[in-house]
Amino acid sequence: MTNSSSLEQLQQYLRRDYFPPEKWKLLNSTPFAKRLKIKQMDTLSMALDVYELPAGVKVFEENDEATFFAILISGRIDVLKGVASAGSKLVSTVFPGTTFGELAIIDGAPRSASAVSSEESCILVMPKSRFDTLLEKDPALAASILLYMSTLMSERLRRITDALADHLGSINRC
Repeated sequence: MTNSSSLEQLQQYLRRDYFPPEKWKLLNSTPFAKRLKIKQMDTLSMALDVYELPAGVKVFEENDEATFFAILISGRIDVLKGVASAGSKLVSTVFPGTTFGELAIIDGAPRSASAVSSEESCILVMPKSRFDTLLEKDPALAASILLYMSTLMSERLRRITDALADHLGSINRC
């Protein structure tokens, strides 16, 4: 995929037959939904797109322009980081109910890793342009989304820090 085409490449998997009530039900199955009021769920359901991916689909590639984030509803997504000496390395696995690619709306930098469906998966996608509209029209909802993502990123950073400390400790023992 080239820079800004990851969302365009996914268009063949877009389910246009999902309407807000169906998207509401999918969204309601996630832990994120517990933080939202009914009106916020309605608004968010209208802003999300549903994609059904077969196994092996690149959701986005490392260094792509970050134009969306996603919530995994079902299936599994592997997050891979390119390593010059060893090709791609699995850095994490995304499980249902979790967001991924959320740095796209935080810093706008290119993707720091690739994401690939490792089995049939259903994702809800929020393009950055729609999130920017939410920031203007519904700042409370946008703040809820950002707070949720900040909490997730904090948890991930803590896990990475712990793993790094364990790794460095094992190196020092050698």
